[in-house]
Amino acid sequence: MTSPILQAALEEAMAGCPHHVEVDFTHVTFCDCAGLTALLRARAAARQAGVGASGARAASDVTVPSR
Repeated sequence: MTSPILQAALEEAMAGCPHHVEVDFTHVTFCDCAGLTALLRARAAARQAGVGASGARAASDVTVPSR
């Protein structure tokens, strides 16, 4: 999944005015800075809207590139 698709999915989830949004990381094996930025923006938007946000089922072997 690309970060624009992730961002769109998160925006769609927030559009329904939920009480909580949970991102399931079960099938995530790689997340770069664009993906992390999309997640951080979604968390900020959720906080601003008074919506809880969390991540679940993250594998311990997810690759996050570093410099």
